[in-house]
Amino acid sequence: MKKLNLLVLLAAMAIFPAITQAQSKKSKKEQAPEAVTQAFQQSFGQWTGLETWHEMASGNWYAAVSSDTLQSKIEFTPDGQWIATRTALSSMQLPDTLTTAIQQRFPGAQVDQATRIQRADVAPYYQIALQVAGTQKDVLANDFGTITE
Repeated sequence: MKKLNLLVLLAAMAIFPAITQAQSKKSKKEQAPEAVTQAFQQSFGQWTGLETWHEMASGNWYAAVSSDTLQSKIEFTPDGQWIATRTALSSMQLPDTLTTAIQQRFPGAQVDQATRIQRADVAPYYQIALQVAGTQKDVLANDFGTITE
């Protein structure tokens, strides 16, 4: 019995540091670098619903933010350069020009998911998942209703 207790104690001593180290790394990973948080405050300080920071596999960081009607992810490089803002939208939040263009091009289509993407290097655009006659179709579109499949 003493040998069993000793083995359990030794196993616990070996496992406990690994668990605490993994938890410590996780909590550190969720704290964005100072340059990123400053850039967020400077450019997006009006967002009061900052929920969390997440480090991406690329090393970039994004802030998950929300308001009463919107949920967005705002992405930065580790040195604080803004890359993109992705905002989830319901079909009711899409511009009328886009809703009309979708119905003209895909009669009877329903919007499953829509995301408005803003980047510094291109005009804002939408990534939209549609249900068209029971088939999933992903399209890109702009504010003027131009759709690309």
